[in-house]
Amino acid sequence: MALAPTSRLIIDRGRDLRELPLTPQEFFLFSRVEALGGAESPTVGEVIGASGQAPDQAERALQRLIELGVLRLRAGQDGDAGQDPRRSGRVDAETDELRDRARSRRRSLLEAQMRALRQTGVTETNGTGTRRSAAAA
Repeated sequence: MALAPTSRLIIDRGRDLRELPLTPQEFFLFSRVEALGGAESPTVGEVIGASGQAPDQAERALQRLIELGVLRLRAGQDGDAGQDPRRSGRVDAETDELRDRARSRRRSLLEAQMRALRQTGVTETNGTGTRRSAAAA
């Protein structure tokens, strides 16, 4: 059975990996699922892409992890039919806008700090918090 690239992978935290006969490749793929997991579980396609392994080998290893009960597929996540409404395009656009605003705000604050330092004559710090001015150098 081929795994759908849009299927989401869920980690079963009740399984102890030390008790299972995992190959290094299977354990590595499990670590990719953990690393990519955030607010939303990673898709099969994301894990295979992040693994750097041949897609057919990575898919076989994911199948084995599912068979061992370490991972399971979230039902109803094939395609857009079962898509989480919080991850709609509208929400993604709002998130991108918030990130852009935060980035712009951080940049403005850093530029203001640099202007203030230049006006006071401070040109650098020595790593201990002590500032050296251009006149002292």
